[in-house]
Amino acid sequence: MLTSARNQFTGDVTEVKHGAVNDEVTLRT
Repeated sequence: MLTSARNQFTGDVTEVKHGAVNDEVTLRT
């Protein structure tokens, strides 16, 4: 997983939903 310096986040990935176009990621912070 790559993040840019402008869009950094911290937390644990608890759920990843893969869709046809977009992926939804749930974070626990």
